[in-house]
Amino acid sequence: MTSPTIVFAEQFYYPEAWGGAQLLRDLTTHLVASGCAVEVVCGSDPYAPEVDEDEVEDPRARGVVVRKTPRLFGGDIHRLKLLKQIVFYVCCAPLLLVRRRPTVFVTQTNPPLLVALVTIVALLHRRPFVIIA
Repeated sequence: MTSPTIVFAEQFYYPEAWGGAQLLRDLTTHLVASGCAVEVVCGSDPYAPEVDEDEVEDPRARGVVVRKTPRLFGGDIHRLKLLKQIVFYVCCAPLLLVRRRPTVFVTQTNPPLLVALVTIVALLHRRPFVIIA
């Protein structure tokens, strides 16, 4: 039996210090340690100050595959926030659609339209999805 493949879609991930990104980092590294193949599709724009890399291990070192969307606009996340979210959705969609079918898709409720995107992708792939709320 092959190990389950779990694809996470999240706008913010390591090296973010934001709580949602830390939760996802801990969860993904635990799942890899449990024998799952884990991939995270995430944005490149920072939300909060990045963690000190000496304090927290990079999840890629544990086997988490990270695919980041391109960063098209500089500045903090609050500058041009709506435009940055739209660009994130547009860039995230092909990374989720054009891939091998995973066992399950997982997303959090922030940003809100990502839930709709993951729902559509999961239905097209005929795979279950989980929403962390």
